Amino acid sequence: RQAPERYFHTRVKRSVTGMYDTWIILGGEQNAPVQDTLSLSVTGTNGQLPRQALQSTLLERCEQRIKTPVTLRNLCKPTLPVYPPDEDS
Repeated sequence: RQAPERYFHTRVKRSVTGMYDTWIILGGEQNAPVQDTLSLSVTGTNGQLPRQALQSTLLERCEQRIKTPVTLRNLCKPTLPVYPPDEDS
């Protein structure tokens, strides 16, 4: 079976700190246009830690293994969780 021209894999690995790192591995680079844009919508959670521990600049680092420029930015500050209603209204 042939692989598509462009594809990606995701991998979740436990880091040395015990936290989890999510990796996005892009494939098919030989078929990539000279200038291309990859947009991701990511929702992050701090689990059971207090909201104060979350920072709006949490997504600020990219492990760069190629010479392609990468820009990261956060679209909003952390917010309190919103839970669904307990009962049908």
